[in-house]
Amino acid sequence: MLSRNPFMGIIADRTKASLGPIFVLAALVGLPFAGIFWMTFTRPILNPPHALVYAYVTYFLLMAIYTVNNVPYCALNGVMTATSMSVSASPPTASWL
Repeated sequence: MLSRNPFMGIIADRTKASLGPIFVLAALVGLPFAGIFWMTFTRPILNPPHALVYAYVTYFLLMAIYTVNNVPYCALNGVMTATSMSVSASPPTASWL
């Protein structure tokens, strides 16, 4: 399966908004991420084969929405600073949160 991260990076780079691309993507993804997260870890009353399909589909959706949220967030250091020296000096916050 192809990784979704490069494609999300391209989308984040091409997003133009007055508040910045990272803020817009993070604001739009927050509620859907919470809803998919809740759906992933709850299970409706289904037959075992249908429950398995439900688990696969919701987990796939959770990973997709996590990519939409996390890739722009990890690129935040590069967007917030003007010089390459300050990018390398800034802490990698996404790795320890």
